[in-house]
Amino acid sequence: EAPLPEDIQAHIDQAKNLLSECQYCTEVNQLAVEQGQLRLVHLRNLMMDVRAKESLTYDKAGKKKGGFSGKGVSA
Repeated sequence: EAPLPEDIQAHIDQAKNLLSECQYCTEVNQLAVEQGQLRLVHLRNLMMDVRAKESLTYDKAGKKKGGFSGKGVSA
């Protein structure tokens, strides 16, 4: 095989460099998305915990269970 002309080889090298940069940016974006998803899951769990603490339920004996104790609104 004959070697490629210099200008064509320069374009190939430039394309390879651009591809490498794109792959790096894709990896960075992938990590950012994964971390964002983990944060969303954590936030959702925190919100569910707060909601569970605020809900008022009754045990088998009919006594109030859960919710916030103390003086507040009575029904």
